[in-house]
Amino acid sequence: MKQWKQMLVFSVAFAVILGGSYGMVMGGLINHKVKVVNTTDEDCGVFLYYGSAPIENKWLRIPAHQSGTFETGSKCPRFLNVGCAYPTSYTEDKCHRCTLGNDGWVDTCTATCWSSDWYIRAKSGGGVELTKE
Repeated sequence: MKQWKQMLVFSVAFAVILGGSYGMVMGGLINHKVKVVNTTDEDCGVFLYYGSAPIENKWLRIPAHQSGTFETGSKCPRFLNVGCAYPTSYTEDKCHRCTLGNDGWVDTCTATCWSSDWYIRAKSGGGVELTKE
């Protein structure tokens, strides 16, 4: 009978700890951040896609030689899509990348449940690229 009571106390304590941890995660302790630094001479528009079912997105305009940071809370980043303005269309130079670092598209990228830093760089032959540091 004593073992049964000890198991009950242990189970209740474990459930309380687990439930408290889940509450803290959902309460905002996890906040994934994706920082994007624009090293080009042009303004760039950046979409970050994050989460799953449904996949959500946020947009930032990042002026030349400045940075912007997306915050997604507990939802995991998955895809970046960049267009740089010549002068204001955001359609001339485009690039995209999965936040894992590989090529892909929104629905084929794996969500990455960590923060990351990215750089928009001008390519020597024209256009832009996204690099992860």
